[in-house]
Amino acid sequence: GAHPDILTYLGFANRKLGHYDLAESYYRQALAAEPKHKQATEYYGELLVERGNIAGAKVLLAKLDAMCTFGCFEADELRQWIAAKGQPAS
Repeated sequence: GAHPDILTYLGFANRKLGHYDLAESYYRQALAAEPKHKQATEYYGELLVERGNIAGAKVLLAKLDAMCTFGCFEADELRQWIAAKGQPAS
């Protein structure tokens, strides 16, 4: 199958084009192939924020926080996306 990085990039490109359903499919495929893929988790969370699913984005942020014991860029980015929608991230 496709590499999780490639699936993540395809998801990102489709999200930026406004093809949200297709983007979500790519992100889910990337995470099925590599459940702890930080970038796919972050980008999927951003997609959820764009779609108004703040609760779902917070679930993915918690997953990133668990993966990134000492913090990571991906968690910080998703936290900022959630905060930008006026929702406290944690």
